[in-house]
Amino acid sequence: MSVKASRVAVDGCRWPSKYRHATKDDAFAAIAALERAGRGSPDMSVYPCAGHWHTGHSIEKFKARIQRSLRGGRAKRSKSNRKGRR
Repeated sequence: MSVKASRVAVDGCRWPSKYRHATKDDAFAAIAALERAGRGSPDMSVYPCAGHWHTGHSIEKFKARIQRSLRGGRAKRSKSNRKGRR
């Protein structure tokens, strides 16, 4: 079975192994909880999928951060990643 075929669930969800949030607000709350726990990322976003919502890394935000880094500027870190570093 190919990787692409294995990601398609019976109910139409492309990422069946990811947590499903009932509403967009629930998904944003999950991102906020990750930030509070120190496990957040500036690339995180929410997206709809087959009647529910997932959280994940935004390709656009990730590419922009990498491009800034390659131009010589430092990649922007989230507050949680700055803790304890001086």
